[in-house]
Amino acid sequence: MLDPRVGRGVYNTFHARYWFLRWPLDHVFVNNTFLLGRLQCLPASGSDHFPIFIAVDHAPAASKVQEAPKPDADDRVEAREKLQRAAATEAGRPMQGPV
Repeated sequence: MLDPRVGRGVYNTFHARYWFLRWPLDHVFVNNTFLLGRLQCLPASGSDHFPIFIAVDHAPAASKVQEAPKPDADDRVEAREKLQRAAATEAGRPMQGPV
């Protein structure tokens, strides 16, 4: 999945009430068959998160010009460990430490 924010700046979506506690907490991901039309943080609307607006166009040919990131070996190990922890927790036996 692609993160449309990459190369376009920081989109701080949290905390809307405190300017000194802001960071990009909320995310939107798309696959490589979408092209970004517009991405914008909107003004505060009462939540502690800023709303985020994204407009994308489905363009299957885009996959030829924007490559989706490929996981490396460390990414695969980390994903496997997280899935094993989640499965163990769901089965009622919380795991401690790395798998």
